[in-house]
Amino acid sequence: MRNKGSQPESVKIINLFIPAWEDPVYRFFIGRGEVQVFYKGGPASTIYELLLETEERDYLISINGRFYTRQFMLQMVFDDVMEDSDYLLNVVTVDDLDKLRRMILDDMDS
Repeated sequence: MRNKGSQPESVKIINLFIPAWEDPVYRFFIGRGEVQVFYKGGPASTIYELLLETEERDYLISINGRFYTRQFMLQMVFDDVMEDSDYLLNVVTVDDLDKLRRMILDDMDS
């Protein structure tokens, strides 16, 4: 029997990692996760809600100490927004989808 506090003679280390698709920041950027906006003291928001509810002057955005621009966030939602993904149509209204498209097109023009 081992003494309390002693180390086992051999330790098998099992290395684990969190797959990218489970990472909360990645999930937020692909529209499948939420963040909480501190300065507004508000509820959790998806990337789509955040883009719709903030103005360009509100950017840079910091998530877990890393900074992201509005342009980066628009690039992340580009495919879902431009392709009418079934998922997105269950998350935002048709009017909001049109607003997101205009944001992306305006960003591409600038």
